Amino acid sequence: MLELVVGCVFCCLRPSLTRGAPRACGGYALPGSDSNGTQRGTPFEMLNSSSLPQSRPPCNPGVSRTRRFTGTSQRMGSRGANHGGIEGVTTTDEPTATHAHQVSGRIAPGSVSVTRVGPRMYEGLNERGATLRVGGPELEGEHFSPGELLKLALIACSGLSADRVTARRLGEDFALTVWAHGKSEHDTNRYTRIEEEFLLDLSTLQPDEREQLLVVMTKAIERGCTVARTIEEVVELPMTIDGSEV
Repeated sequence: MLELVVGCVFCCLRPSLTRGAPRACGGYALPGSDSNGTQRGTPFEMLNSSSLPQSRPPCNPGVSRTRRFTGTSQRMGSRGANHGGIEGVTTTDEPTATHAHQVSGRIAPGSVSVTRVGPRMYEGLNERGATLRVGGPELEGEHFSPGELLKLALIACSGLSADRVTARRLGEDFALTVWAHGKSEHDTNRYTRIEEEFLLDLSTLQPDEREQLLVVMTKAIERGCTVARTIEEVVELPMTIDGSEV
C-alpha cells in the first residue's frame, strides 16, 4: 500500500520536476515526457504509445478530472429539475478512471475528439492537450452545451481576428470582452441569429479616430474570422462595437 501511495505522489509531482512536462494520465495522453525526460510529441501521437497506461485513473484531478455519475433516487438538484434533469443521475467531484479517447487512423492536424464520460456528458480533447466538458443543458455542473460552444467559437474567433489591429491603436494591454447573444429556434432547431457585442472603451479617441478603428476592426473580422465566414450565409451575425452597430 505504501508503495502505491508513493508511486501516485511521484506521478502527480513529475510535471513540476520536468520543465514543460504535463503527463499521460487517465487513459489518454497529455503533452509530456518519457522516463528519460524526452518529449514524445502531441497528445494524439501519444495516444497510441504502448508504453503509456491506457486505463489508469487520473493522478491529478486538476488535469484529468471526471465527474462520477451515480444512481440516485433524486434528480440532480433544483437547476437540473427545472430544466428537465435526468431522473436517477447525479454527479460528484471525485476523480475516477476516465474513459479513453480511442485512437483514429485518420488523425491529422486540426483533428479533435470527444469521448463519453457519462449520460449526455462528453469530454473534448485537442492535439495540444486542452480538455473541456460538453453536456446537455439540463445537466448540473460545470460544462458547456454544444450551442454555447458554437457561440464561444464565433466571438473568440472575432476577438482574435481584431486583436492585432486594435492593439496597434489602443496598446497591447487594452481591455475587451465579447458577448454572444441568441438562442436556437425551437421550431427549426437551428440558430438563425447570433448577436456579437464588443465591450470596448473607445472614449479616449477622437470621433474620426474612433470611426476609423471601427472600420479597421470590422474589416479584420470579416477577413480573418473563419467561424463567421463559415456560418454567415445561414446565420445572421449583427455586431456592435462600443455601442455602435457596424
